[in-house]
Order: sequence, then C-alpha cells, then structure tokens
Amino acid sequence: TERLRAFRFRPGSPRVLAPLFQVISGRVVALDIEDPWCGARRQNRVRLAEFLGMVEATGVEIERLNVTWNPDHNDRESSSEQAASMREEILSAGISVKPEITPRTARGRHFHDRIVTARTIDDGSPLRARWDVTAGIDNLMSYTKECSVFLEASEA
Repeated sequence: TERLRAFRFRPGSPRVLAPLFQVISGRVVALDIEDPWCGARRQNRVRLAEFLGMVEATGVEIERLNVTWNPDHNDRESSSEQAASMREEILSAGISVKPEITPRTARGRHFHDRIVTARTIDDGSPLRARWDVTAGIDNLMSYTKECSVFLEASEA
C-alpha cells in the first residue's frame, strides 16, 4: 500500500489528470487500456479519445497503444465498425500512434474491471504503472459523474 495512491473525482469537479500521470510524465510508454465500455458506443469512444489527449498533454509520449473493450455492449454496430470508429476518434484527438484494438467478450472469462497500464520503453529506468478506474474512462472524463482512480507504480 506504500506505492498506492487514490484520486477521487466528484460530480462537478474538474478532470485534472496531470497528478495521475505525473509518475510517467516526460517518458515514452506502451499503454494498455482494458475497459469493457470504452469502445462500445460513440460517446464512450469520444471520451476515450479525450482521455488519451489529456494523457499526452501531461507530457507522456505514447509510442504503443492497445485498447481492449467488449463489443457485445453494442448490438447495432459490429465489432469491426466499433474498432474503426475508435481509431477515427483517437486520430481526431491528435493521437499519432496507431492503436491496436482488441475485442474481448465476457464469455468464458470475467471482463468488468477498468485498468490502464503503462510500461516505459525509453532509455530511462524501467517503470510500470497501473491505474484502476472504478467507473470507467467514460465516467472519469464526465464532469457529471463520480469516479475514483487508484494508482500503483513500481520499478519494472
């Protein structure tokens, strides 16, 4: 628990993400996002792109990006349509890295937790960080929602 930090976002509070990503600011990272809802609907994809833009605005350089979501949360768009839309939203937010988009359903395996992990891939000392986002990226990025984020960082 010494390496664990908690960040609380209340409804109406500004979404200042710099303190969350201070641990990797100025670093080049491989970023993995696992959120069953982040790509399922247009609004979720917009918030995902906003999130990534804010991460980069904190001084983090994303060199590799993998996004995992559950396409079964949308019965009007196919998995490939959702993935294409996710790529478009990410690109429109000014994120230059081409994301790997990985669909994963809940069938046969639990997929509920929302986790963001980063691994530094630059010449600095190796570092790993994990953010557990209690209500998902869409709620983290919404001023009207409540969300908590728990950060654990360690040398890799």
